[in-house]
Amino acid sequence: MCNHAFHHNPAVWGDDHNRFDPSRWDEAGTVARGRYLMHFGLGGRQCVGKTIALTNIYKLASTLLREFQFEIVASDNEKASGGGGTGKRAGGHMPELLSVSVSELQYPLMVRVKERTIV
Repeated sequence: MCNHAFHHNPAVWGDDHNRFDPSRWDEAGTVARGRYLMHFGLGGRQCVGKTIALTNIYKLASTLLREFQFEIVASDNEKASGGGGTGKRAGGHMPELLSVSVSELQYPLMVRVKERTIV
């Protein structure tokens, strides 16, 4: 089965399946459909490196979130097109996607990063 075709099936994911919207996972119905995700394939042909990959993803994400503070800001392209962006998370937003297969963004995602101070 083609993972891309399945992960973008409107019958499973809805009409907005091509739109990047992390907040969709706040809805109980979407969370229940999460069991249909096949990031590493299924069955006997499943990726042999799945366990190592997931361990590294969790370790990297938790380390970054523990040691740094992130906020989305407007890129130069977004400002030029009147997209606003105040530098606050509420002002910046995700750019539109050109391609959903590799999540190619219309313009760079600009993020301000600050090192967290350990108290």
